[in-house]
Amino acid sequence: LARRDAAAARATAGAAAKTPAVFDGRAIPFVLRRLHAFVTAPAPGGGATVVRCFIERTRSGAHALFPLYKLYADHEDGTGRLLLAARKVPAASPYYAISTAASDVYKARAKRSRHYLGKLRAAPAAAAAPREYVLYDAGGRADDARRRALRRELAAVVFGGPARRFEV
Repeated sequence: LARRDAAAARATAGAAAKTPAVFDGRAIPFVLRRLHAFVTAPAPGGGATVVRCFIERTRSGAHALFPLYKLYADHEDGTGRLLLAARKVPAASPYYAISTAASDVYKARAKRSRHYLGKLRAAPAAAAAPREYVLYDAGGRADDARRRALRRELAAVVFGGPARRFEV
């Protein structure tokens, strides 16, 4: 009986080591400046931690043509903490504006607050059939002398395979 209990304990410990820890969403800061730092930093606990989230899409009324997307950290009680807001911005080269303050996604680039994170835009080579996207930070264009920091590429997203499937 003692051997069986020891073997069961080892099996449970091994399974627990493989299962990632779930981050407690109530520890996410409420102050926007700290939320900005939380969102741009690696997940607390590294790759062994999972931050459970859900996305809400609003596409009624004024949002019919360009829906508003909100990313929430999932709490156990069914509520959530707003992490990010994003909206497609109509332009010659459309993109998604992403911010920790939902009001920023409606403002012109020059009027956005410091909580603006950046944009997701179709890669120039994929303009005809957007399957590749590039995530940029909040920096300015190379020809924009008003900004001190230049825009940097943070990530690339490539959609491949059958429709509705993607690889990051």
